Amino acid sequence: MVQRILEAGDIESLDHTAIPRIRTPERLAVFSARAARLRQLAALSNPIAGYLRLMAVLADAQQAVITGFKAKPPSAELIASAQQHSMPLIPALSGVRDPAWHDVLLQLVDKVQAAGSLTPPLEGLLARLRTFDKATLEA
Repeated sequence: MVQRILEAGDIESLDHTAIPRIRTPERLAVFSARAARLRQLAALSNPIAGYLRLMAVLADAQQAVITGFKAKPPSAELIASAQQHSMPLIPALSGVRDPAWHDVLLQLVDKVQAAGSLTPPLEGLLARLRTFDKATLEA
């Protein structure tokens, strides 16, 4: 789709209720597109090529996990409260998170480890993440 700059008359004639409030990325390809771009950058004799390849592995892991993940939608009460007070649905600093993130983290660790060729410090970090209980991870 080609985007263009709208003229003043065009803007006023738009149906403002038809404009989506949130534009979400394409779920089936968002992380795989990032992984491809990171690999492309790494191939250009980039001084941080190793890091870019690692981030590509992580993006691939994120893509694999997101295809099987279904987030719990916010409750009607939460939506109504957020709209009433002009607040986001999930405040960044609320401290309240869906505990499903623990399982997602372990799936990401599995996928990154399965990709192989990790540095010893990274391998140690991933192994250590597995030892933490949920309370430690939350903290």
